[in-house]
Amino acid sequence: MEEKKEIPQIYLYHCNTKEKCGNFLNNILELIKSSHKYDDYWLGKGMYYWENLGNAKYWKKDKTRKNPNDEFVIIKSFVSLEKLLDLTDNDIANKIEILWEKLSNQSLENKNFQNKVPIGAKLNFIYKKLDEFQKKYNIVKIVGINYKSKNNFFDERKNTKVKPSSTVKIIYNVKDGSCIIKKGEIINDK
Repeated sequence: MEEKKEIPQIYLYHCNTKEKCGNFLNNILELIKSSHKYDDYWLGKGMYYWENLGNAKYWKKDKTRKNPNDEFVIIKSFVSLEKLLDLTDNDIANKIEILWEKLSNQSLENKNFQNKVPIGAKLNFIYKKLDEFQKKYNIVKIVGINYKSKNNFFDERKNTKVKPSSTVKIIYNVKDGSCIIKKGEIINDK
């Protein structure tokens, strides 16, 4: 008898303007694709999600501070991780780096890239070049480091020892909306 494979699914949180979130929830937009100037240093093109509500609230507060004339909201979506590219796994990250090196050495358009290309630019390049990569991975996961934590529960003094911390943040980037099971709803984050 064939064992049924369970597909991991998770609630994720996205913060954006009320207008963009409304368009997403009303199917006017398939995804709210980021156009942030630092996307090349994160996970490239796609729709960014936070793993928990607290981090989405932090992002909302930061966006509101920087853009006081815009109204920001948080949506909670239910997402499949069946086709996850998990870059928190060093083995997988190393394989993607090898793939990047092979592709970049073969590509004429890549000759102008410098030796140190940011991760998001590498991912954009791989997704653009390989249709099978696009089909295999529709969501990417990474750990981000936030040194501005104001959490007193953890001892956040900088040291070289391994220790628990709240300064790392799990971030997802949806490359293809097919992994979104339920777009969700705007949540009350008060």
